[in-house]
Amino acid sequence: MVYMFHKEIAEEFGLAEATLFYHIAYWVRRNRKEQRNYRDGKYWTYNSAQELADGTHKFLSVYQIRRALHHLIDEGMLEVGRYNNKGYDRTYWYTLTPKAEDLLYLCEMDASYLQDASY
Repeated sequence: MVYMFHKEIAEEFGLAEATLFYHIAYWVRRNRKEQRNYRDGKYWTYNSAQELADGTHKFLSVYQIRRALHHLIDEGMLEVGRYNNKGYDRTYWYTLTPKAEDLLYLCEMDASYLQDASY
């Protein structure tokens, strides 16, 4: 599996934060495109720290994932919510803040030259 992140986000927030941020941004955008997980005027994605550690981010511990997510929330990059159908389900839902959308846009504009690269 290939992992992607933006250098600027890694430099400002950390490598774990950058990989998790890119993962969340991907799923929020995909949900927006497919018109799903729309709540309170925003598109969201959800995962527990345990699911991320067991699945897509096996190179990070649950503690590292929780710490990185809290760091992104504290820095105003992610908004967190709970939209679970069952009261006992404590899975968090995440979306990008306007600050995060702006930074992501700038990072992608900076990397737009990669779109024409052939490998």
